[in-house]
Amino acid sequence: MNYALIENGQVVNLIWLHPDNAADFPGAVPCGDVPVQMGDEYDGERFFRDGQQVLTQWENMSNHMAELDEALLELQYQELIGGFEE
Repeated sequence: MNYALIENGQVVNLIWLHPDNAADFPGAVPCGDVPVQMGDEYDGERFFRDGQQVLTQWENMSNHMAELDEALLELQYQELIGGFEE
């Protein structure tokens, strides 16, 4: 499993550990599918890069799909009320 080594709230290294060995590295935090990089910040729960939370690919895709759904709904609404002229 992927782990981030944290010092003073910052990712200083990335390692792969078997969960049974994680106790050997007190600063190791499991990061799972989050694409953490050295230099990212860790607030005790989430990772951040340049002030933005680092999300998994699935979370990014889900957010993008929600934005597309919202835009499509707005487009359908505008077409229904005749808001768009061709």
